[in-house]
Amino acid sequence: MAAVETVTVLITDLVGSTGLASRLGPVAADELRRDHFGVLRKEVGATSGHEVKNIGDGLMVVFQGAADAVACAVSIQQAVERRNRGAEEQLAIREGIALGDATCEEGDYFGMPVVEAARLCNRAMGGQILTTEVVRMIDAREEHSFNPLGEVALRGFPEPVPVYEVAWEPAGGWKGDVPLPPRLRGVPPVAYVGRIGERARVRACWDAAREGLRQALLVSGEPGIGKTRFTSHSAIEFHGEGAVVLFGHCEHDLGAPYGAWIQALSHLVEHAPEEALTAYVDRYGGELARLVPGLLRRAPQAPPPRETDPETERYMLFSAVVGLLDQASTESPVVKDWISLR
Repeated sequence: MAAVETVTVLITDLVGSTGLASRLGPVAADELRRDHFGVLRKEVGATSGHEVKNIGDGLMVVFQGAADAVACAVSIQQAVERRNRGAEEQLAIREGIALGDATCEEGDYFGMPVVEAARLCNRAMGGQILTTEVVRMIDAREEHSFNPLGEVALRGFPEPVPVYEVAWEPAGGWKGDVPLPPRLRGVPPVAYVGRIGERARVRACWDAAREGLRQALLVSGEPGIGKTRFTSHSAIEFHGEGAVVLFGHCEHDLGAPYGAWIQALSHLVEHAPEEALTAYVDRYGGELARLVPGLLRRAPQAPPPRETDPETERYMLFSAVVGLLDQASTESPVVKDWISLR
């Protein structure tokens, strides 16, 4: 049975998608579209938005709140901008946002806000977010800024509609802001000889990580053969190529839980760009403070970790850890150097 809901509708579109196949070929064009949808769905999935459907080369997403829709639209543009920094083929996304009563039937939405969001999306340029006066008035978040564009004629509307552009800036970055951990700064800069096969294996993992593939590498051997030196020099080398390098060590006789993680994540939180850390706290709250108390010092606006049953607390903590590493790796891979002392 159809129902009427007051929703905010966000519609996105990939600019220039029609010419992709002819310019790149069908295989490369399909890969780029998958990349594009991956960026969109990652940002939508981190919000309260509900993806209604794929509409060709974009998505239709509904929100219960106007501010959430605007925040999602901005995060999509920021994610695309981050992705474009290291990509040969650039993406350009345009977005339209409208609010009103829509008919919901069999999981789909119909009505004026859907049409209005689609028309605004069509009028937008790449990298632009257009919205209505109603959305601007209802969105109470101070960090959202709206620039008036005057009254704009939209196809199918009897009168011009006041239109606003949502202002946004590139998100705070991590690359170059996180220095080498102190333990690695003391490693002698002299080169070492040999280990050609091992170095090639590490280099292959690094190249795969830069392509977006998670990698794990275990270095083992007898005491004193140079494992620490080998891994440390590799980490320093990759830091010079733009990696965010973290370091942690474990001691066999010390039973402190998550010791290596506490060291590595504390270094990351201590040196994270303020804007990036604020965005992280907005999404994950203060759950990471269970491991890294320094989070509450650097981001005092973060709420304290929520108290619930142990299993739920552990789940929220692990999610917060993954979220921090995921955010830190948006621009460049994160290299974690663990050392076990026995």
